Amino acid sequence: MGLMRRYARTDQGKDPPQMMSDAIAKCKPALLELKAEKDQAVREECFFSKESSLESALVAIETGCDITEESEITPDMLLTIFGLHGLAIKHKAGNYTDPMLIGLNQGLKDTIFEVYTNVVLNQSVLWYAKQNKTEIKAPGFDGLITAVVPIKSWNHPAVWKLYCQDTEIAAMQTSAHLRNVLTPLPKDRVAFTASLFLKMMGDWADPSEIQRKMMSDVLLTIQWKNQSDKSKEIADKLKGDDPLAELSTTNNLASELAPFAQILCDQTLLEFLGGPDSQKLWRALVANTVYWTVRRALGEEERGEVIKKLINYNKDNFTHPLPDDEQEPENLAIHDIWDGKKAGEYIKKHKYLYDNKLYTNMMRLSLAFKAAGNKTSPDIFKVGSVNNTVAVGMDLDLFCQVEVVKSILTKNETERYGENSIGFHDTEQEARNYLAGIVRSHYRRQYDTELKLKEERVKEKKLAVFLDTFVPMSFVDFALHLQENIPNQGSKGRIEMLQKLEEEKDKVVDLSSKAELLLIGKLGEDTWNNGSVSRNGAPTLLRILEPISSAEKFAELKEHVDRYSWHRYRDCPNRQGNSNTEPSFWAATNYVDPWSYLKNDKVGYRQFLKTLETLDGGEPSQQAIYDTWSHLLTTDPHKHDVTAGKQLVTGKEKRKLRKKETDKIHAERKRAKTEGGGA
Repeated sequence: MGLMRRYARTDQGKDPPQMMSDAIAKCKPALLELKAEKDQAVREECFFSKESSLESALVAIETGCDITEESEITPDMLLTIFGLHGLAIKHKAGNYTDPMLIGLNQGLKDTIFEVYTNVVLNQSVLWYAKQNKTEIKAPGFDGLITAVVPIKSWNHPAVWKLYCQDTEIAAMQTSAHLRNVLTPLPKDRVAFTASLFLKMMGDWADPSEIQRKMMSDVLLTIQWKNQSDKSKEIADKLKGDDPLAELSTTNNLASELAPFAQILCDQTLLEFLGGPDSQKLWRALVANTVYWTVRRALGEEERGEVIKKLINYNKDNFTHPLPDDEQEPENLAIHDIWDGKKAGEYIKKHKYLYDNKLYTNMMRLSLAFKAAGNKTSPDIFKVGSVNNTVAVGMDLDLFCQVEVVKSILTKNETERYGENSIGFHDTEQEARNYLAGIVRSHYRRQYDTELKLKEERVKEKKLAVFLDTFVPMSFVDFALHLQENIPNQGSKGRIEMLQKLEEEKDKVVDLSSKAELLLIGKLGEDTWNNGSVSRNGAPTLLRILEPISSAEKFAELKEHVDRYSWHRYRDCPNRQGNSNTEPSFWAATNYVDPWSYLKNDKVGYRQFLKTLETLDGGEPSQQAIYDTWSHLLTTDPHKHDVTAGKQLVTGKEKRKLRKKETDKIHAERKRAKTEGGGA
């Protein structure tokens, strides 16, 4: 389905019968011109039919025209007649919704299995065999032929132009051979041919004279004579400061094969790749290849676990915190050794990298092409020594290992190309430091986890000591240790401290000062709870302070608590519809519902009920709380009814009501305006 949808969106996305009908219509008037042509000096014959491409085309047009005039004929039948000469191969047919998915064919999940040296076959012959459920084997190899990749120089120029440019015969044949279905997509032939070319370079380490001639012919098949404006724009950017960012979906280069195909097609890029200023492009090319290879190999594996295996994560290398009663050292030694040998073994086992010969062959080709004056010939495929380090500016294996790690950690194109992306390292030392940092970060994470547990244990012990000793403490010491152990009303130990403060109030030194600091949040120069009123502990603290404070002082404290203990909203209602005139239960109590309050602070909840009785007739916010929650004075909540029977309108429902009211107002205004205009 995905292939058909993509095919339908292309310029070629019309019915195959219509495509072949159009092709026949264009072939008829070309017949006389083809008959006037002379065959090529170097005649490449199909090993099966013994015909040249010109002879095959003449027979195909005459036969095809006769058949279509006599009866209806399917596109599949016509493709058994029309075809180009090409190189016979054995490959894996597939959907290839992006033709570049045929890949690099460098030894990892190859899709082209065999290249039959100098076996020339016409595409129509193989398609005829497939339509008749028969097989054709390559002479001299005894291997099954599954596809024919057309080679330009093996076909007469007039035939090549007729099939590739004037009609869609070549496009349909290429799709038929690539996929076994007639759904031609843009760049089918480029992808198939480029992939074949890279396969040939990878397999033929020391090519014979015939093989060098074949590689030259294959490369010439896809090389452009002239750049289009779009291709020139892409080439200029690939030669620029950030070529990796250009290997994107926008430029149709988001795959492992597409950048190689672009370079092979564009002679200016192939020349540039062999020049002194090509390091950035080389780095982008290698990094992009690694990214797609790793992405394919990873599948659904958890990336964090893959990194741990890659760095040989081992508990024997852990750094553990010192005992609880000892301070941690300032200069902490954390394991950060990147074992390149073991990492390489893991990478090879899980097929995260192609063999370096892929880049060696491309470097050799680009250097030879540039040295030959940017001319493609069999001579540029002679074996020569090259230094891969020059290409990426450091040891190629080290560069690739860095890119493997980055590719595992990268989840999308934004992370690859964004402003905050890691980028490339200028030197080998920077690259090694990066890998060491990856190792260190994982072991540091383990250390920090253990350190946090230690800190929690130490904090628990200090808190226990404080809770045992705060009663006889002077206010000065209490304020100091309070900030260290229970810094705010949400801190652990607050409830226990208030309970003890109330239960042992007769023994507490400086009780009034301690209670006031806890209630108001500040006393003199000392602050607690960020200087805010203790909303949760207010009932308890007020009970403690009332008998030991003057009436005037207590009234002042009570007024301050009433004024500042409730949450203050912004000027407009929030998403739940709550505001300063219609506060929520949480705004008044710091608990989301009555049951949460009662469950966590029974004493405080009962004090809240006493306060609730006094809110009737108060300020709008107080009246709103009373009106909403006065039923709590007679009914307690429980875990199966957290609001004690109160059915609350949700924020979503409130927003709907407000929208309905607003729409009603707008409608009335519009109607009034219309009626006024009519009058």
